Amino acid sequence: MRRILQATLAAVIAAVGAGCTTVYTPAPGEPLARLRLVASPMPQYANASGRAIALWVRDLSACPAQPVVASARNYWNGRSPASLHMPAPPDAAGKFSTEQLIPANKLLGLAMIGLDASQSWSCEVRARFMPSAGVDYEVEQRWSADGKKCFIDMRTLTADGQGGARRQPFVPLDPNAYGLVYYSRPDSDDDLIIPPPQPDLCELPAR
Repeated sequence: MRRILQATLAAVIAAVGAGCTTVYTPAPGEPLARLRLVASPMPQYANASGRAIALWVRDLSACPAQPVVASARNYWNGRSPASLHMPAPPDAAGKFSTEQLIPANKLLGLAMIGLDASQSWSCEVRARFMPSAGVDYEVEQRWSADGKKCFIDMRTLTADGQGGARRQPFVPLDPNAYGLVYYSRPDSDDDLIIPPPQPDLCELPAR
């Protein structure tokens, strides 16, 4: 069991490490928003190397199909894969970000997973939101103080007309969504600690 689960996590890490990124290609005249993915370190592993975060944006307008319309990944090594020159860069030097276009005015799902290259821990969380055309959004995977849960934290970014920008909290359609951190404990013969699976985004209650 432990070997099977480690292989599954290894496959996810391999996909992230390979730079699997889906860039959204809009149709002419299609309403758009911009989304920034921010990489924020897990508290007790703030100085570890090889950690990464991945984000998948899914179109939920044709459920049960959930096609990926955009995806991105970030490493905690200072690289920022893409920039759309959105306002208000991340508020700490230890955070890195990537920016991308997403479709607006339709129901989207967010799936975020934070993990490390040693397969010691991983945490996934999912939520839904409906972006408005022309709005800049920032999404970040946050961690509980004890490091046992992860959350999706969203904000909107608005230029203030003086060369700066304002960050405003944005509440997704599933504000209480969270994931549980699980560990592989590679030096142990015990099975992995696996939390309940994340919900199917198409089966969540309508809002």
